[in-house]
Amino acid sequence: MFRSQSDMESGRIRTAPQRNFENNCQQIFNTKELLNKIQNTEVGPKYFELCGYELHIRQISVLIALFILFVASCSVGFIFWGTSIFQNAILSKLVISNESEAYQDWVSPTPTRFHIYIFNYTNVENVEAGYDDKLNVNELGPFIYEDRMERVNVKFSDDGNTVKFQEKHTFKFLPHLSKGRRQNDRIVVPNMPLLSAAAMSKDSFYLTRMAMSGLFRSLNAHPFVTLPIDRFVFGYDDDLYNLAKGVLALTKPLPFEKFGLLANRNGIAKDVTEIYTGKDDINKVGTIKSMAEKANYDHWLNEDCNNVDAVEGVLFSPKQIHNKAPVELLYKDICRKMPYSFEKEIKIMNNTIKAYRYTVDENVYGHPSIDNPSNQCYCDMEGGCPPHGLFNATKCAFGTPLFISKPHFYQADPSLFEAVTGLNPNPKNHQSFIDIHPFMSFTTQGWTRVQTNIQVKKSFGITQLSMFEDDMFLPIAWMEFGVDAKDLSDKAKQVIYDSTYLVNGIDMAFKIGSLLMGFITLLSIVLVIRGRTCRSIEKLGRTMTGESRLIATDQ
Repeated sequence: MFRSQSDMESGRIRTAPQRNFENNCQQIFNTKELLNKIQNTEVGPKYFELCGYELHIRQISVLIALFILFVASCSVGFIFWGTSIFQNAILSKLVISNESEAYQDWVSPTPTRFHIYIFNYTNVENVEAGYDDKLNVNELGPFIYEDRMERVNVKFSDDGNTVKFQEKHTFKFLPHLSKGRRQNDRIVVPNMPLLSAAAMSKDSFYLTRMAMSGLFRSLNAHPFVTLPIDRFVFGYDDDLYNLAKGVLALTKPLPFEKFGLLANRNGIAKDVTEIYTGKDDINKVGTIKSMAEKANYDHWLNEDCNNVDAVEGVLFSPKQIHNKAPVELLYKDICRKMPYSFEKEIKIMNNTIKAYRYTVDENVYGHPSIDNPSNQCYCDMEGGCPPHGLFNATKCAFGTPLFISKPHFYQADPSLFEAVTGLNPNPKNHQSFIDIHPFMSFTTQGWTRVQTNIQVKKSFGITQLSMFEDDMFLPIAWMEFGVDAKDLSDKAKQVIYDSTYLVNGIDMAFKIGSLLMGFITLLSIVLVIRGRTCRSIEKLGRTMTGESRLIATDQ
């Protein structure tokens, strides 16, 4: 059958849109053809003139982009190489705030270990009978306790620059670490209440001293007592001490109910500590502002020794640590600041993390006239100073003639450890130190080691002290407390690793990256400009050549 002209025309009308649709689809999905079409389509001018020069728009766009990248890389490089913006941003994490992630770790830090070594007197009866010339001591220990410290009654100031709190210490005996020692092991130690009462009455009238001696006899008090370890550590009932509490109750009550090495540390401390949070100045973080609402003690001879502007021992001034400058810790138990100086760089945590080791100055208890003139302020009002290696803490111990030294009289006057037998100073085990993170400036590990001694102050009329030499010093016990990096919690170790590797990695990545990006973008800018210059010269050469040919043709 043949179609009519009208049918054919109507067919063309029906089939034409379909062919156009197929062609359009092919054009859409034919990417190469589409890109060529877009590329060859002139959206705008490719060139423009500036000051008589013809400039290519695409090259100008590339140059602008490269210039922006170059400026950005220079800015990043300046921030990381020339300023402390990044470091300050990281150090701001040290600010003490109840909204920070580390707040709970500050309130309940990692428990520390408390090691106690007690000097047991083995020949008291022989010395009293005149068979032995010197007292002999036998070191017992360590008796190891877990010291879990919490900061309670926390109160921030309105501006957030300071925070007040009280310390709560809870001790737990660890027999499996105490080398078989038991808390009920019995020891012979100096009778500290008797020696304290005798020292306080030394300058009294003779009749007063006689009455004191009679009181000792009536209470059956002797210069030495035999006690179980746990009672000597945490406090024991003593008739003479109970009598003293009753007498002093009307004036200045004693701060603890029982007499013992840790009697004033166990439980909640009565004194309120106020420290700076670092919000206003990160270099003041952890620095003590006041103790018991006072910015100064009233025990020593000048303001420098009396003020309490030292650190607690956990957070330090980043500026001081970065510069390896000396730092000061406040030893609250003896009411004085303790200077620490940078000694060396070490590696901790399986020799992977760098730390700065700070140690107590060798002459921290030095005699002021010879070794450490700044110690003069710790002497008594009359200028009397203890022998080299001793610190007189009597004013901080409610009149008890308590003296502090390094263990076994390490680095002290030789006459001190010659007065008794059985002592063995050891520089390796008897030195105090703290290891501080070089960037974040917090303590990673450390041990404080101190020895308590009591002075015998004889006076005519008190017969109970006849066996002693006047002004001799009896070692009582030495203690070390702190923590090793290996004993930190997994969370604390992760913080140390992140502070070392992650922060350093980010810092170095931006530093090196900014240098590379700056170099690459600068080189690209030079190459683009150089290429444009070469093409301009080539174009100029072609133009001049063409003009020369025209001139030659005309001639």
